[in-house]
Amino acid sequence: MKKIIASAACAAIIMSAASISAAAEVDTKGFDLPFEAEKPANTALGWLDGGDSPTTMKITYSMGGSMNEWLSAAADPATHDATMEKLSKENGIDDLYVSAQIDWAIDDPENGWHWTKYWDGEIVKTEDREEWTGYGYDKDYQVRTGDWDILDGWAYPQKINDCWILRGGLVNDTTEWFYGTDLKPGVKDQLKEDQYTLEDTDSEDNEKLLVIDWTKHTAYVRVRWAITATKIENDTTITRPIFSEWSEISSFGKDAAEAVSYTKDDIKPPVITGLEYYPDEFNGYPQISCTLTVPAELEKALTSINARGGDIRVEFEARVPDGEWVGLQGDLTITSGKMVFALQNLAESLIGEDGEKSGVILEKGSPVELRARYFVMDDTEDFYSDYSDVLTFGTEELSAPEKVSAAEESKASDESQTSEKNEQEKSNPLIIIIIIIVLLIIIIIIVIIIISKKKKDKKN
Repeated sequence: MKKIIASAACAAIIMSAASISAAAEVDTKGFDLPFEAEKPANTALGWLDGGDSPTTMKITYSMGGSMNEWLSAAADPATHDATMEKLSKENGIDDLYVSAQIDWAIDDPENGWHWTKYWDGEIVKTEDREEWTGYGYDKDYQVRTGDWDILDGWAYPQKINDCWILRGGLVNDTTEWFYGTDLKPGVKDQLKEDQYTLEDTDSEDNEKLLVIDWTKHTAYVRVRWAITATKIENDTTITRPIFSEWSEISSFGKDAAEAVSYTKDDIKPPVITGLEYYPDEFNGYPQISCTLTVPAELEKALTSINARGGDIRVEFEARVPDGEWVGLQGDLTITSGKMVFALQNLAESLIGEDGEKSGVILEKGSPVELRARYFVMDDTEDFYSDYSDVLTFGTEELSAPEKVSAAEESKASDESQTSEKNEQEKSNPLIIIIIIIVLLIIIIIIVIIIISKKKKDKKN
């Protein structure tokens, strides 16, 4: 049976609330961010079909292009140092961290949200400075948010991120996430009594299972980016939180809209630009990088499909003119930043399975063709998009690994064994010396005991 998944526009009241929040500007707290703090443009909500936690859901949310590109550059070993140096010199920021905050409501998308001022953290003033407590803490550095309140969700450098939310499970009389503490709200405090049930289980500890019937109730979720920025002024470290606006609202359950099904006609071919060689090699072979343009329609489809357990991946292929297309190795996750792929598979296809070709197999500047397509894995069917336009580039020199003859392999093995034998022989004298020392100590102890016993007998 097809799951019911939220669409971003599920009711007029939700759209109205989202449009009001979208009008506000982001307060950057005096920091010059290297990207736009855009709210997630697309979100979708799916249910994980029960299991050990019948309440658990999966929220997916998209990342804006400029944020995605900057985080990709910061995460890439080839560009990390330059990116962080530019952040410090041009933006005056010494450290930057991005996470997602995920708010939720049951049955009430107007007044049922669980955000409080503690989600933002508080500013503690001392005689000479102001210090931020961190997300979820009060001025006494006590946690004031519940376990279902996500304050530090995933923000990987890719177009779509996801997070499991509303994760419950077994409850007994002392389950803190359910009952809370004097300062920290429990799920019981955040839900109305008619929104959940505690069902009996076979547990020996008389534990009960938290259940929400999504045919009778509706979950609503919204997401925003939490950007933690740090700078040093006059030898003082200043850290502040910066928040995007809340996304539009996604829903799942009784009042949620049905999922949108996608076909090949809905997924346009990839658009790739900025093809160039990547600085680092992979297994001794060159790598190439390019930028993938991610249109709004694809971003929306990826968000929706991912929420219900599917995915969209991008696959790259290369060939020499009129040759066979060969799939390239690389990260298949869709991102607005640079995507890197190795030419190893292409080189090995030219070398041949039996290694019949050796030496230089492609001279520098030899033409190589590149194309890409999407692979869509949905809950209804899997399919490929059409291919992108073919790009042609001049390759770096591709060479086959040097062949090692059987005689050379045998010689190398003999040398290795001889080396190991020499090491063992070097270590043998040391072992003998240690054994002699231990024996001498034992002999001395025995002599002392015998002498002591004789003296005692003589005295008696």
